[in-house]
Amino acid sequence: MRIGAFLFGAACLLGAAEALAAPVCSNTPGANDRIVCLESGANDIDIDLTNPAIATSVATEHGVHARHTNTGTGGIDINVAGGSISATGSGGDGLRFQQLGTGGASVDLKRGVKVTGTAYGVYGEVANTANRATISFNAMGGSVSATSGRAIFVLSQGTGGVDVDLADVVVSTTGFDSFGVHARHTGAGGTGVDIDITGGSVSTTDATGVYGDVRTDSGGTASIEMTDVIVSTKGSNAHGVHGLVRNVAGRAVSIAVTGGRISTEDGVAHGIFGQVWRTASTAPVSIDARDVDISTTGANAHGVYAYNRGAGALDVDLKGGSISAAGVGVFVRHDGAGGIDVDLADIAIATTAETNGYGVLGYATGAGEAALSIDVTRGRIVTAGTSSHGVVAVSVHAASEATVSIGGTGGAIATAGANAYGVYARHDGMGGIDVDLADVDIAAAGLGARGIVGYHRGLGSVSMKTGAAGTVEAPFAVGIEGRLTNDASAAGRLLLTQKGAIKAREVGVLAWAARSSGHTMGAGATTADDAARTMPVVHVTSSGDITVGAAATDAFIADRIAGADGTLSAGENAVLAAIAANDSAALDRALDALPAAYDDDYRTEARALLDKRGHEASSASDLAHLAAGRILDLSRAGVRALAISHTAIADRVRNGDRDPAILAIAEASRTDEQKAMLAEQEKLSAGERTVLEAALKGSGLETALTALTGAAYTDDWKNEVRQLAASYNAG
Repeated sequence: MRIGAFLFGAACLLGAAEALAAPVCSNTPGANDRIVCLESGANDIDIDLTNPAIATSVATEHGVHARHTNTGTGGIDINVAGGSISATGSGGDGLRFQQLGTGGASVDLKRGVKVTGTAYGVYGEVANTANRATISFNAMGGSVSATSGRAIFVLSQGTGGVDVDLADVVVSTTGFDSFGVHARHTGAGGTGVDIDITGGSVSTTDATGVYGDVRTDSGGTASIEMTDVIVSTKGSNAHGVHGLVRNVAGRAVSIAVTGGRISTEDGVAHGIFGQVWRTASTAPVSIDARDVDISTTGANAHGVYAYNRGAGALDVDLKGGSISAAGVGVFVRHDGAGGIDVDLADIAIATTAETNGYGVLGYATGAGEAALSIDVTRGRIVTAGTSSHGVVAVSVHAASEATVSIGGTGGAIATAGANAYGVYARHDGMGGIDVDLADVDIAAAGLGARGIVGYHRGLGSVSMKTGAAGTVEAPFAVGIEGRLTNDASAAGRLLLTQKGAIKAREVGVLAWAARSSGHTMGAGATTADDAARTMPVVHVTSSGDITVGAAATDAFIADRIAGADGTLSAGENAVLAAIAANDSAALDRALDALPAAYDDDYRTEARALLDKRGHEASSASDLAHLAAGRILDLSRAGVRALAISHTAIADRVRNGDRDPAILAIAEASRTDEQKAMLAEQEKLSAGERTVLEAALKGSGLETALTALTGAAYTDDWKNEVRQLAASYNAG
């Protein structure tokens, strides 16, 4: 090989015995020798080792070190087949190659070579900003490890790219900021970084497992591709896989993972994390995972997290595999003008966070017209915590004209926590909401938990549909709820089409608009489109079975208590009877009498169901206390049903618009319970009726309360009205 000038060349003047222990630039180092080669001219550094046994324990000494200075034009080429290279002294690298000139640099490890370092297992660098060459590191089999630094770190400050290619390599590190595999590009232009790993494993402590980042003026892509790799990390912010474009010129973040497992064990340590940082960037983020099992156990650690602060798109495509997350299962956030597209198929997602542990969350904060779309095909999504909705799509910018859409075909969504909705779509801007769920089974089992919610706080419309073969269960709240809450949403439409069965404690289908021109219910019902209308259209088509009230709650509880065959044994019937009677002592006796096959999870769920059923029984009529000293003897179902059929047309009726068609629609859609409530309202004074309507609408309450006179309207009474109205509108 051409060795050029030999680093520490004076060593050649030493005696033979001392020369054996000195650094050498040779393909056949002696026992305990280490390789050190320096070149400053046009000559190449070529190192070709077979089964070496290199070890050093002296501080800052490296096992193999090749360095081309900034005046050199030659390249660096290192090949190692088998053997071992070790540098255990403080600051020592197992293998270090540095290209400060303008030539290329490449390293190939094969036949199971084992490389160990303290600071770095392998450190590679192109430091010349004028260098156009690609720096590459390839390893097949064997292992690379570092005890207090990064196992593999390859950096280019030139205009060329960085390639890291591993096959069946075991990578491990310990220590803070000790990444397993890290490729970085900081130069101008270039292709960025490309990490390709097949087989093997990556394990780290206090650092990310696989990290590719493009910074400063680079125009390249941060690309990571993995197949059948096992990644495990420990420590906060220690992500499994992280791709980052931090500059303006970066082209894209692209992460593709097939097979394998990814696990993280501490806070804010995401399984897969793709990120564009600069707000002026147009780079997109793409994450594609197939048949990957992802697990995170730390607080706010998401399974998959895609985040774009610029104007590029966000595209997440997950098929097969599973996600178990202590944060959000799949979190896709855009702060710029780009769109969000999430496509999930045949995947199981479970979250364990105590609060806000959403299964899937699409969150857009920017303006513009790019859509926010989430589509789930045959997915199984389960959440456990309070306000931990199953699938969520939210656009919060008032100027956003984007369409927010959630689609689903087959599969199931189940939430267990209080106020945890199965599906939740919200828009604060001017675009529309479109929820279309074909044959999806949804169960929202917590107090106040709705099955499906479409909530528009801006100036757009809401469309929600469910398929005939799907079911919605909300045993302690509302099945399907659509709301338009902005009084200025004159041109909006609220269109609900329900074909599947619903079981709900309060209301099966709730459609509510701050100002409404009409409300229709029934199969085949239609609402004419009047371009000159001054109020939104509310249109509900219902052709599926709806079970409402205590019967729906009890049916849900019975399903949970029943054994695997779906029938109730004598012991299970005793459990069910104790829950229905809200008798905790009787429930304990019934559970104690069950065989050991009924495990702790079953008993815990039974007690939780009793708590929920008891809470519902004690609070069902609270929200009806909206008149002076009178109790309108109705459940929350009655109050909410009134909001559907009465306040929805109240403004037009009061303004003298007594269109017979509108009045007929309202009358036909009222249940006996609603009619009873309207009759009860006749007992109220005009002032009390104004208070009731203001409380239900969520506006004008203080004005209505101020207008009331008389000793009967005490401050305590008014405060009660305020609390009940707040609870109603918050629900």
